[in-house]
Amino acid sequence: MVTGKQAGAATLLIATFAVGAVVGRVSARWADAAAAPRTRTENRVPGARLTATLQRELSLSTAQRDTVQAILIRWDPAMRAIWDDMRPKFDSLRVLVRADIRQVLTDDQKAAFQRWSARQDSVARNRSREANRGR
Repeated sequence: MVTGKQAGAATLLIATFAVGAVVGRVSARWADAAAAPRTRTENRVPGARLTATLQRELSLSTAQRDTVQAILIRWDPAMRAIWDDMRPKFDSLRVLVRADIRQVLTDDQKAAFQRWSARQDSVARNRSREANRGR
């Protein structure tokens, strides 16, 4: 027979795994993007970083690269509008997720998690500023 505490512990374990998977994936994406050299033009042109990544990963021809860039520029306003609407919801959810994670950490881990969270927030703010410059 499964008790309430066991069910709660199992739920917390599953939630921790899910959050870890999401955080790992996001961190990997941020690390990949941070490792890619950026030019001033890439910071101002919508989709330039994605275009550069696709160019590198797919060996796009010049015509393909230009077409992909045009597609990303065309869809940029719609993508930004959706992100602008979702961002407050995402931010409030992130606060709840981090609070749940802190509950399973030791005091030393909490301090390290706080430093990590601050770094991630800083990266996100910098990206947001870069993206807003391109508007």
